[in-house]
Amino acid sequence: MERLEQLQPIVTTARAQELGETPEQVRNNYEFIASVFYPMESVKRDLRDPMLRRLTNNKPVLGYVSGDYGYGKTATMIWLWHELEQEGFVAVPPFLFYSWDDLMLAATKWLSLELAEKRPGLCCVILIAMG
Repeated sequence: MERLEQLQPIVTTARAQELGETPEQVRNNYEFIASVFYPMESVKRDLRDPMLRRLTNNKPVLGYVSGDYGYGKTATMIWLWHELEQEGFVAVPPFLFYSWDDLMLAATKWLSLELAEKRPGLCCVILIAMG
């Protein structure tokens, strides 16, 4: 019950800078949320399971989650991020996305930290060609 009492009704989404500057704080906050989150069966069936199938078959997963304020987007994505981590994938946790700079900052910082921890010989490079 003590853990549930600590839970806030609205989950604060980390800023892209936080993923690089305070990754352990982001991880700790998000892991707590994932530990008390109870996903709907449709989230497991329609979101997690197909994503895991595609990823384990080396297929890309593209998409986004949108909805009104307070609908549980961040909590659901935190839970999904945690599920992917538990399955051995390196995944960037949810963050506020306002610009391409945010995307690049969050992805490179988080992936670099994760790779340094899990696969020290690798580094993160992201190349994007836009036409």
